[in-house]
Amino acid sequence: MSPRGVGRRAAPVPDPQSPLGRFALDLQRLRQEAGNPSYETLSYETARLGHSFSDTSLRNAAAGKQVPTWDVTEMFVRACVAFAHANPEHAADSARGWTAKELAAQWAQRWRKLRHAPDPVERRAEPATPEGNLPAELTTFIGRERELAEAERLLGRSRLVTLVGIGGVGKTRLSLRVAARAGRACPDGTWLVELAGLRQPGMLARTVAAALGVRESNPSALADFLSGKRLVLVLDNCEHLLDECAALARSLLAAAPQLLIVATSRQPLGITGEHTMLVRPLPLPDGDDLSDAVALFVDRASAVVPGFALTPENRGVVAELCRRLDGIPLAIELAARWLRVLRPQDLLERLGDCFRLLRNGDRGGDQRHRTLRALFDWSWDLCSPTEQAVWARLSVFEGGVALDAAEAVAADEETTAEDVFDAVAGLVDKSILTTVDTSGQVRYALLETLRQYGRERLAESGDEPQVRARHRAWCARLVRSAEAEWGGAAQVMWFERLRHEHADLRGALDSWLRTGDTEAVLCATSSLAFYWIACGLLREGRDWLDRARRQHSEPGLALARGLWASAYLAAVQGDFAASLEQLSAAEGIARRFRDSRLLTDAAMVRGLAAVYRGERDEAAAFSEAALAGYRDWGDPFRVQLGLGQLGMVHAAGGDSDRAIELYEQALEIGKAHGESWLRSSVLWVLGIEHLHRGDSAAATALLRETLLLKRGFNDRLGIAAVADALAWVASAEDRAADAARLFGFAHATWRHVGERLLGFPDLVARHEHHTDRVRDSLGEDCFAKEFDEGARLSVPDGVALAAGLTRP
Repeated sequence: MSPRGVGRRAAPVPDPQSPLGRFALDLQRLRQEAGNPSYETLSYETARLGHSFSDTSLRNAAAGKQVPTWDVTEMFVRACVAFAHANPEHAADSARGWTAKELAAQWAQRWRKLRHAPDPVERRAEPATPEGNLPAELTTFIGRERELAEAERLLGRSRLVTLVGIGGVGKTRLSLRVAARAGRACPDGTWLVELAGLRQPGMLARTVAAALGVRESNPSALADFLSGKRLVLVLDNCEHLLDECAALARSLLAAAPQLLIVATSRQPLGITGEHTMLVRPLPLPDGDDLSDAVALFVDRASAVVPGFALTPENRGVVAELCRRLDGIPLAIELAARWLRVLRPQDLLERLGDCFRLLRNGDRGGDQRHRTLRALFDWSWDLCSPTEQAVWARLSVFEGGVALDAAEAVAADEETTAEDVFDAVAGLVDKSILTTVDTSGQVRYALLETLRQYGRERLAESGDEPQVRARHRAWCARLVRSAEAEWGGAAQVMWFERLRHEHADLRGALDSWLRTGDTEAVLCATSSLAFYWIACGLLREGRDWLDRARRQHSEPGLALARGLWASAYLAAVQGDFAASLEQLSAAEGIARRFRDSRLLTDAAMVRGLAAVYRGERDEAAAFSEAALAGYRDWGDPFRVQLGLGQLGMVHAAGGDSDRAIELYEQALEIGKAHGESWLRSSVLWVLGIEHLHRGDSAAATALLRETLLLKRGFNDRLGIAAVADALAWVASAEDRAADAARLFGFAHATWRHVGERLLGFPDLVARHEHHTDRVRDSLGEDCFAKEFDEGARLSVPDGVALAAGLTRP
């Protein structure tokens, strides 16, 4: 339950006639129309919507003292809509027709206009810094509300806060804002020391002294000068003078108890008492929604192309531009300058060589910020030779990388796995690599721009062929290991691992095809047969297999396994003609090589195809032969598979008792070995069998259990099948509207997988029976409305509906 506190009367807005004041008052009116929820309630709603903001942030947005960020404004609006819809008895009549998307779009337009409006209130609200040398801001400061709040919090706990992050991410700009705010309470001012151009470490103290206006430039004189002062010192760009900056900061903080230091660096200073804060790129757009990255692009673009604004035609392109540039502020600003001569679409098409394109920055600014390449060259020069080599070698990975993968690919005769580990730690410390915790495993990621730079460096090194060969070899080992352990307790772990490595597997498959190693593609893709099905990627699996088969000429076992895997995927999709043709070819090769296991797998697929086509005698014969072969083979997973398939054969023949007996045997094996994916499919057919017997409660429990298992695998084929079966349950229980929505969700989800397939004709008949029953109960128009509503649901929302967790 969300809190439903009634909001207190809003505090007066300082200048209600200013653009900012009117904006704030209208936010307050919006809250009133929504039913006057408290700010604590709005905060709860933002958390429920997936983008949490504190009640203080939301209250400040409507206070009229400073322009709120778009993120806060958007969630304020969306939270009001959510509250109004959940509490229509409290909302004004006008609020009942609100839609979050339309209202957010209206407020986005107002927010953009406000950003360019003169705002005397904000200027009056911020007293001038008594002393200091901070430069005046020449461009609009976009976003970073969370970072500002976190930095202020850290400065309240520590007198040294270091903002760390990659070059161009906005550390300097953020540090100046942080320092300016902290400096309001410091009568001796806020002082900036720019260190980017300092190449002589021995000149550090002199440079700091010069910035402060101190004649004596040795560290002890600086310490004496600062000992009684209450000021903020900004040490900007410390990364190339780490030891010297650390020593100076330590001595100054010890001598001056009221001194605050805000430092920026690619890596921490590493001294006692230091608090570090990672500055990440700006938030990227979800779809083509407005985000801080997009807001920055629009702001800078309007400076070079007066009147530039987001439109329905360009907003998707601008969003993709910001995504391609990783939300790095410098890259976005450099890109926006090109709108003098290019349309956004033209700019997007030319981003393949972003280092050539993104140049000609601010002529009066830091030389490193003139081009994106210069910025990354600076980061490269700060790395040790081993760190440089590992950065370049890790660029062959398409996505994030686990440590074992990094060691396997980046190590060679001269660079040991231990060297790679030390280099990875150094690259994380220097903000080149970022860490991401995925499913309990730490992975390391390169921003796409850093990856492109690394690939250029790898090509220059001459090591690229060997590194890519090691990458392909690692992918091959990964797939073989996953196949060997797929049927046991490690199945979920392997599914997650393969999902995280999917982009790299695609890269390896493509590389093998380009180099003519079709046997490697056939081996890898056939080893992934169960994975393709489990995650609903049947089309992709067949596509890789088809491309390899067309190029492969040797009729060996690799081709036979590829044919079998392709036939299996085709049968699950309902493409029986292709499946049987490929099985015949696979069986011919298997007989020549006397491969009994491949022949057993082929019998299983023939039995499955016969089940789906309603050929019960043939289905029974092939399924029994496959089960016997699997027992001889001694593979528990395949025995479980055979038992479940034979149960389907008996269910189709009307022998419900025998079918349930076989299903329960399959479930016992799955539980004993910790297997989940196949067990979820057996639970599905067992649930259908209980529904056929008239026990809808047992059917619902079994189907919802399998649905949650399949959600964990993102098995869209399975999710669609289970949702369809739950629609039959809803129909049997006279919940016609729920059934129609579930039918719509199942139908839409199936489209992502391939041909719509429910199984053997008995299941098709049950589907048609319940569809007709629901249509007759609701009428054609109402059925179509509910069906379409279900078809529009996302997979998470559809699963929640089917599992009984929510009702649209």
